[in-house]
Amino acid sequence: MGADGLESHLASIANNREHAAVVKVLVEWLMEDQSKEGHHFGQFGRHVDASEEAFFQPNKEEVLSLKPRLYLTGWPCVILARHGLAEQQVMLAAEGANRLLRHEVVHVSQSSAPDMPPDSTPVIVSFRHSIRAAQILLDVGKHLEKVRGILGRMFDPSLGWQNKDGGWGQSAQFRESDLWASVYAAALLQKLLVHATFFVRGETKNVEVILQRTVDYLEEKWTESKWAYGSVPPEQNASNVFIDVARVFEQRANPLYTAVLQWLSTAIEPTSGTIRESLFEKCPRFTRAQANTRFAYAFFLGGHLQERWKTLYDMALSHLDESVNSADVSFLLDMTIAIEKQQKSQACTEADVFICHASEDKESFVRSFAEALQPHVRVWYDEFSLTVGDSLRQKIDEGLKSSKFGVVVLSKAFFNKNWPQYELDGLAQKEMSDGVKVILPIWHGVSKEDVEKYSLSLAGRLAVTSEQSLDAIIGKILAVVRPNR
Repeated sequence: MGADGLESHLASIANNREHAAVVKVLVEWLMEDQSKEGHHFGQFGRHVDASEEAFFQPNKEEVLSLKPRLYLTGWPCVILARHGLAEQQVMLAAEGANRLLRHEVVHVSQSSAPDMPPDSTPVIVSFRHSIRAAQILLDVGKHLEKVRGILGRMFDPSLGWQNKDGGWGQSAQFRESDLWASVYAAALLQKLLVHATFFVRGETKNVEVILQRTVDYLEEKWTESKWAYGSVPPEQNASNVFIDVARVFEQRANPLYTAVLQWLSTAIEPTSGTIRESLFEKCPRFTRAQANTRFAYAFFLGGHLQERWKTLYDMALSHLDESVNSADVSFLLDMTIAIEKQQKSQACTEADVFICHASEDKESFVRSFAEALQPHVRVWYDEFSLTVGDSLRQKIDEGLKSSKFGVVVLSKAFFNKNWPQYELDGLAQKEMSDGVKVILPIWHGVSKEDVEKYSLSLAGRLAVTSEQSLDAIIGKILAVVRPNR
């Protein structure tokens, strides 16, 4: 299938918006877009619009036909692997990344440095491509020894991959801090901190410091230029950057996370929810399919309610006769599956009970309580209801909204955590607006005096304690949740 055939394949979605059909077409498009041989073996982006690629290159003489397409490969790997789709293609992409790292780092035949002429011999060590290749292997869970090798180079100050300003260089020949190299580094380090097995004792603290320096650099670049990149204006590049590091900012730079989303929101017409025409005037190379897809996915990752990003998503599907790349198609795929899951969830009606707790109490009480309660009622509990890649804030908001009651496990750990307080505030608001009892407290290792110090109103509620047997606790909860059972 040629490029024209691929575009018409996507355009067929306009005639059939049934989500299973959309998923099928998007996955087939990605499978067709993967190279099976040559310089780009295993990489996605076979039918990328060369003019868009060239637009992002500071060196306009760069030989793009030789350049690794790892941005365009990374996102299909993440989304397809997340949903268990096209496993053969994901493994092929991992093998392609492994081949690029056959000499431990990725060598390229040209750099984006403006003073570097194009060269057909791959002799330049590319920090940026090496980091992205390691990220692909980590996402897929293959050839992890190569990931450890890249980490060793990233953490070795004598090699100079990270600069004093916290940013990361592009290559051994072009060491000035580069926005996209720094974005890739931040995303990789954030993911690695979840995998404690990658680090020896005491090393995590050093990784935290390195990552925070990177975040500080990205925040500085946001303040300076709103992430403009070469000739690419911020209106076109900021959503791309945010998508790659949204999870990093959500956990480590929440004010910046909020500020970027607010800035992106200024491009949206408040009444129609569509992108302002002025953005396309500023960014003539930004197709409506690309812009709507990337803004929709940024708001999706930003935890906005579906009503906010769904309009943009629908607009993107309506313009798929225009140019999109494999990253765009992956974003659409992830959102389509999320919509499909939400519709199935809504079809299963609301949950009966939301379990609000501190994670420190899982082992001692909460997990066994949730497992004992689940056979009797519909339970919203993070270990049952969340999957890898979910937006924590968005999913919690959905759980709070859909649940009739909230069991609140009050403990000393609970009193010192922000997320449980956020959930409790949501349950209290639901109780006030609905005018019915919602909050069902369980005291776990605390006295009435402890609860009074935290909240007099909670201390005044009739509660059960975790000292009672699970059967007794479940019985008392069910007497409220299912009084006529």
